[in-house]
Amino acid sequence: MNCGMCGTTMAEHESNSPLPFVLDDRVCRDCDDFVSATRLFCKTGEQVKFVQELLMMAYAFKGARKESMKFFEELKKQQEE
Repeated sequence: MNCGMCGTTMAEHESNSPLPFVLDDRVCRDCDDFVSATRLFCKTGEQVKFVQELLMMAYAFKGARKESMKFFEELKKQQEE
């Protein structure tokens, strides 16, 4: 099973309710911290949407960083050969 926010693989017993972010999926324990904080501090749907978009952008940055690191590691290996 994969987290509905970050895509991390997790066991079913590790999943948590993602409301108000994702309606039809589950989230990992790390993302559940963000979901819980949002439940406590966001009073309107507009505020929730803002936090959701912010987190999705952060996950996109994280993915891009991982891909670029992988690219540069492969490039370094090629140069060493």
